[in-house]
Amino acid sequence: MFTDEKKLLKKSNVSYIHVPYYEEISVKRLWVDLKQDKDFNVFFQDDYPKDKTPNHDYFFNILNSVHP
Repeated sequence: MFTDEKKLLKKSNVSYIHVPYYEEISVKRLWVDLKQDKDFNVFFQDDYPKDKTPNHDYFFNILNSVHP
């Protein structure tokens, strides 16, 4: 954030979405592919502890905002 590497969205610019918890569209499965997407990845920390992923709601709200 302070080095202009990561970004934040204003709350008014977030496209909120409710995504149910299904294994097929879990954050764990999608994170593997999407963490390579530069437009999407700028809103997340670089590293997560082993077996940890971003928060489910945050992940899908950012995804819906960046790639509607």
